[in-house]
Amino acid sequence: MSSEEEKGDWAETADEGIVPDELSADDEDANVLGRIAESDEPATEDGVDLSAGDHADATTQGGQNFYMGNNADNLSGSYGALPFLRMNPAFEEEDFRAEGERRAGRALGPRDTSRFWYGEAGRFFRERPATALALVGKKLALVWNDYEISDNQDQYILARDSWVMRLPLPGFGLTFAFAVVGVLATARMVPAVRLLVGFALVYATTVAAFFVFARYRIQLVPALIPLAAAGVAALATHARQAHRLAVDAVALGGAAAFAFQTIQPYDHANKQIDAMRLHRLSDVHRLANDSDGAIAVLLEALAICPDRCPNELRALVALQEQTGNTPEAVAWLDAHVRAHPRDQAALAELTRLRAAGW
Repeated sequence: MSSEEEKGDWAETADEGIVPDELSADDEDANVLGRIAESDEPATEDGVDLSAGDHADATTQGGQNFYMGNNADNLSGSYGALPFLRMNPAFEEEDFRAEGERRAGRALGPRDTSRFWYGEAGRFFRERPATALALVGKKLALVWNDYEISDNQDQYILARDSWVMRLPLPGFGLTFAFAVVGVLATARMVPAVRLLVGFALVYATTVAAFFVFARYRIQLVPALIPLAAAGVAALATHARQAHRLAVDAVALGGAAAFAFQTIQPYDHANKQIDAMRLHRLSDVHRLANDSDGAIAVLLEALAICPDRCPNELRALVALQEQTGNTPEAVAWLDAHVRAHPRDQAALAELTRLRAAGW
């Protein structure tokens, strides 16, 4: 079956941005391009009619995303937990709007919600300027860091099953370090280098203004690769010029030290992050209806993070209950509590199951 047949008879016109007639204002799926799909306007064959107000918005999540990266509850520099937000993209818009309306004391439309959260981020800068500026500095450093902050795909997990991902190829940090050498060696003489540097700096600033993910900064790589190649060429050219080679070596070493610094919590030795990655892999197994694989991955996560990963522990117990393996869950919890008597999450789960008669 083709993708168009799977989507429905209206897929062809939908692909062109035209709202099909059968989607009425009463249809629960009628929100298209940010407005009620009562007609083909403002999505027309010529584009979106920007005079249509809220209805013309393809997205109104700007303020929410800006607040996510600029608030006192999430100082990680990336996407992080907020007290009012369910950690699932499916609920983000709803949760941000509900919390915005609670704080504002009034109903908020899509644009109002975005503007409100821009204002909340601005309040964070006004009330805690030192913390806010330190967070911006952290995000700028994370943009150039070798560590790949994962989102819906995790390079480190993919390497488990991909020999290509396991090859010892230059990563972001090394590419950045050689690019710095290339810039210092050629920027004054080559206008194109200055153009690439300008693009990289502007783009890095736009990422750091919000929050950092590996998939957001990947667009820097096409600019860094030619600059890094220039750096390698400069090192080869200066190989017999001791003074210039020493300058290149200092630049390379300094840039590498900056790119490979550990910025918490993004540490390859952080077992909680490793467990979180495996939790995501377990979710993939669940989506593929592979409950046994999901349980095995969660057990692996708890083996490397036995007493500091309550989310993974609760997910394991819940999955075992859902699959009819509650006795196995009780036995595992009993053994786990004996080995880790201070694990409050495990104690709570075991107590709950015991109270239920298991």
